[in-house]
Amino acid sequence: MKKIAIGFGVLTGFLAFTAVAFAQTYTPLAPLPIGEGGTTPDTYTLSSYLVGAIKLLVAAGGAIAVLMLIIRGTQYVAAGINPSAKSDAKERIMGALIGLTLVLTSYLILNSIDPRLVEFNLTLPPVGQSPAAAATPVAPTPSAPAPVLNNGGTNPSAQPVAPAAAAPVTITSPTTAVTPLQNIINARINRSNDYSVISNCMGNTTYDLCVKTDLNGDGQTNLSDIVLFTQKGNLFDVNQNRVIELANTTAAASCFFKMPGANVHAMLPRENWNQSWSDGGSSAWYISGYSCGGSGGITGMPTVACSGATWIKAPALMNKCAITNGYMNMPFGFVYGGGSQFSKFQNWVTSSSVGSAVDLRTLFKATFFRPIASGDGIPQDEYFETDDGKLTYATIAEYDLNNDGTADFNASGADMTAFSACQGGSASGACARADFNQDGTIDARDLNLVKLMRNDVFGGSGFTPLGWILNWFESAFFDPAGYSDTQIISYCIGHAAFERCGYADVNGDHKIDNADLTAFNTGAPLLDFNSDGKVDLR
Repeated sequence: MKKIAIGFGVLTGFLAFTAVAFAQTYTPLAPLPIGEGGTTPDTYTLSSYLVGAIKLLVAAGGAIAVLMLIIRGTQYVAAGINPSAKSDAKERIMGALIGLTLVLTSYLILNSIDPRLVEFNLTLPPVGQSPAAAATPVAPTPSAPAPVLNNGGTNPSAQPVAPAAAAPVTITSPTTAVTPLQNIINARINRSNDYSVISNCMGNTTYDLCVKTDLNGDGQTNLSDIVLFTQKGNLFDVNQNRVIELANTTAAASCFFKMPGANVHAMLPRENWNQSWSDGGSSAWYISGYSCGGSGGITGMPTVACSGATWIKAPALMNKCAITNGYMNMPFGFVYGGGSQFSKFQNWVTSSSVGSAVDLRTLFKATFFRPIASGDGIPQDEYFETDDGKLTYATIAEYDLNNDGTADFNASGADMTAFSACQGGSASGACARADFNQDGTIDARDLNLVKLMRNDVFGGSGFTPLGWILNWFESAFFDPAGYSDTQIISYCIGHAAFERCGYADVNGDHKIDNADLTAFNTGAPLLDFNSDGKVDLR
């Protein structure tokens, strides 16, 4: 480590020397290709050699470090069981690695911050002339013509007098003078990339887009502006794709849990019972009438005559999205001491299934009927609607694509086979119901609830959604891939800042509302320096 410190000190001293060395201009006896872009300039300065020397030292340092690693690695292998030799070799390997790291990272860090930090411009103006004057062309007055040198050239501090008929000479301001080095920096800027613009605008006063990169308003573009660009950019990059899309498009769509839009009770048969008495005084109940729907009587299970099948088919339910129809904050989790809506959902489904195939007739009875003990044999109407029951049946029935009364979640089942046949196609006609999440496309996103059923409901993973509400499930199932940032924020409005909607909380108030969309539409465009409708974060 001592040797490394000494070497580092020597390198520091060398750089300090170069910072104060004078530029000596001369013409070499033999041309050396060390000019800008590998060209051969007519004259050289100390700056020219220092730039090449620094790059040569970095390359040589890296090569030496690699060579030392090879030598010390060989010594380590050859040391065998000699602990002192192995320890010495390990120490030297570590020293070589540290040296290599110092050489490479120092150059990379300086070059990343500003390429000018690894370049040297030590050219000094003539004695008695300020740097600003040397960089600024001066237009002489007509009464003081520019002196002509013996070799036919002109004084570098003056310009020839323009003829009377010519246009007036434009005086360039010192703040907008473009040096050769500045031209090189400007040429490196990728105008189509916002990160390239701001990272090359540090101290840059000549590039047109640099007037937009002073994000903190201190009159200059510096490291604090780049930090602010990164922080704001990460905040507005809701879909985490390293690009902020500014176009205002329609909101994304995703809905897995459904509620019946139709009146389920009105679809069911009604049995009208009456009581008969015998001569001995005993009584018996009998069906005196039968109807589909209506009021009164005893509600029965679905029949083909009243319901079209012995279960209620999904199309007849006219299902609608639960969270957009008043059930956004419906409890659907596990609550200690208060029962569990999710447990009911799981128990109803598993008790009605064989493997991962759910029998809808059995599920309908479990979710819409409850057994009631009747006294004296009096018939009792056991029909009973609950939000949990309606949600469970309507959601599961959606997956019976072939309308055979069984919602099969197995990958090789008939319903998943029907889904595969529709995948990638239009969500219309026979394939309309295959769009399980109602986003207008049939793709892998539609299977997010299927994964829950396979892993957690049938698979018994032990998943316990403690205190969850329905919109938390929808946020977890929502897949933001392919959606723009504004589409995601618009979809998540009304949701909790949870799971996939967590990134949409732009203003950090732990809820998603119109204030987040306003904050995005106000702040994100300020990072679009090239006004191309998007912000490149890398």
